[in-house]
Amino acid sequence: VGYNVSKNIARYVQITNKIFINKEKKLSGQEMMSKEYARIYVDTVDQLRRIYEKLKIGWLSNLLSELINNLVYTKGRAFMRSSSSASIKVNTANLNEYTFNLKAGSILCEEGDEGREMFILNRGALEVYIGGKKVADVNEPGTVIGEMALLLGEKRTATIKTVSECNITIIKPEDLKKVAEKDKNFFLNLAVNMSKRLEHNCYLIREANELMKESKKSNEPVPPAERRNYKELLNMLRSLERYEAKYKNEWLRELIKRTKNKIVKIREMYQ
Repeated sequence: VGYNVSKNIARYVQITNKIFINKEKKLSGQEMMSKEYARIYVDTVDQLRRIYEKLKIGWLSNLLSELINNLVYTKGRAFMRSSSSASIKVNTANLNEYTFNLKAGSILCEEGDEGREMFILNRGALEVYIGGKKVADVNEPGTVIGEMALLLGEKRTATIKTVSECNITIIKPEDLKKVAEKDKNFFLNLAVNMSKRLEHNCYLIREANELMKESKKSNEPVPPAERRNYKELLNMLRSLERYEAKYKNEWLRELIKRTKNKIVKIREMYQ
């Protein structure tokens, strides 16, 4: 029963994946810029958060609270590819025979390949590439990769590489019965994971619809998402520049420079 439930949810995830991809192809340059600005905003905030966790700087804590509560951060987080991944609760102590240590630089799977294995990251860090371009970092223990391939036999949609030594559980279709016997909640947890994927896809579809809807409005007082996201991104940079001028932090200067370079590349790409 659990397998069939997970497989049915996976089919809906597959359908919504295709719907979103088709909608994304119809987005104009300005609409794509809106998405990319939100992604840059999130990436910059996440870098600031990692720095705060390391250095515990007082002013940075206050700034982060303000930036994270911004609507652009919420939208950008949804658009980040890594956000579609969800973690699964699995008792890996019962799955030792399916768990392996992989060296840094190993390739879990390649884009376009046939594959039926599902991977669960227990320890380490991964990078995700699509079309040769890095699109996400994965380092949260319990993150699931390849459940669509396991359940539906889909071709790999990305290349996954290890960037550190990783401990990974690899599950094949022929292992499912044994895995379910060892972990009674395996299919329940997998179904919950797929449901999160489905919810995320529905959110992306709604956001794509909103972007296209906004682009059709010509005389509205509210600025289009592209300008609104760009404005918030610039506001964040101005705040960072004020702190850099006050505290002379080299790491902050470099972060501002990298963020500005990303903005320039996006504008060159879509304008």
